Amino acid sequence: MGDLVVGLWVLEGARFAGEAVGVMSGPYRPVAEAFGFAEAEEGEVLRVGGDSESYRLEMKSGPVGESRARRWQTVLGWGFEPRRPELKELPEEAVAWAREEAAKRRGEKGLALVFPCANYVSRTWPIDKWIRLAQHLQDEGWGTIALDQHRSRVEAMPLFYHGFPLTHVMALMREADVVVGNDSGMAHLAGALGVRAVAVMGPTDGETVFGHDDRVTPIAATRDEAPCVGCHFQYGNGYRALCDAHGCDALHTLPWMRVAKEVMGNE
Repeated sequence: MGDLVVGLWVLEGARFAGEAVGVMSGPYRPVAEAFGFAEAEEGEVLRVGGDSESYRLEMKSGPVGESRARRWQTVLGWGFEPRRPELKELPEEAVAWAREEAAKRRGEKGLALVFPCANYVSRTWPIDKWIRLAQHLQDEGWGTIALDQHRSRVEAMPLFYHGFPLTHVMALMREADVVVGNDSGMAHLAGALGVRAVAVMGPTDGETVFGHDDRVTPIAATRDEAPCVGCHFQYGNGYRALCDAHGCDALHTLPWMRVAKEVMGNE
């Protein structure tokens, strides 16, 4: 989903300039529709993201000194800047549910939504660190909710929801004070909604992935702690095939307390 959300930034720039645009959103159609983008016909498609030449070039050459959104805009040859997509509408039932749940779960300090899962092992912070993070936030007066589609992936968290539609998740994000996720679609989605987000990074470069969105703060281990941090899947920078099975050493190294301080505003 992250590629879709980044693509919506590019499309919003085109829409703001008066261009007629659409998107092929696949299983994430509710997200595109919430931001007012219609489905495109196959013949109209200009490809960015995982199956495009620009993305393959990035994975081959590593970070390019600019955000992925701006790189895609440049590759498409469009003369306007990416813009935060404008939310058009969410279902009333989703909005009402989110308000009710947020009111029940919000702590004295605020409400933090935690998304501990990602599609790739190499981009996933270890679950024990997520549990410690959520428990500490609760001890410090924050309400926390961990979310995922599958119960088995979040049931170890202090409080979890699972299986809700994307429209409900988006509505709940809008009620939250902060969203915490891996380098994943959920961190991108929170930022696009204008919600403060903290993205836990390991192999990927924070400026490349989130440099277009000032609502997302990437956080990672230092190079002294993990020389391979930000390898961007480059073998010469420390990436190994083992990372896809064992996980990212830089993510294993990142202390949970450092993430907690960022979430709490370094209080």
